Amino acid sequence: NIAFFLPLFAVSITTLSLINANFEREVNDEYFKKAESVGNNLSTILEDYVKGITDIEELSKKVTEIARFSGTDINTFNIKGKLLATSQPSIYENGLLSEYANPNAFRHLIGGGDRAYTTNESVGLLKYNSTYFGVKSFDTGELIGLVSIPFFQSEYALEQSQIAVVISVITIGTLAILRGQ
Repeated sequence: NIAFFLPLFAVSITTLSLINANFEREVNDEYFKKAESVGNNLSTILEDYVKGITDIEELSKKVTEIARFSGTDINTFNIKGKLLATSQPSIYENGLLSEYANPNAFRHLIGGGDRAYTTNESVGLLKYNSTYFGVKSFDTGELIGLVSIPFFQSEYALEQSQIAVVISVITIGTLAILRGQ
């Protein structure tokens, strides 16, 4: 029995780790695409704000509108990392989050030239991830701001995948034992 169950156990652990890694990669890719889309939708109004053509209220309205449409929270920062507009102003007004972009994300996007960066963040005991995306001018290609989209991985979806693997392994083991008798 040990000769049968030990490899089955090893395969199960390997499969679960692959599922976890794949799940994390898929979630990060999904939010990268969402951040890129939001950044592209905000680039014109953000550039108008940087040039002084529009005001902060107009930028805030557009951020809120896009956030509502995309079903996500959005934070917009200038190229110095200072918050410009957010779809959740009360979080910043109550001092739960700093009005500056995550230093690691800022360093990767401004200093490192990355297009996007995903990092872990927290508010009190609540841990979550945020994808930061560098917004560039359509005209010049110059970086004009940053967009941050916080997200919470769906633990439920991951657990369902893990449960399906464990059930499959138990079923295979049971069938193998019953066939052997």
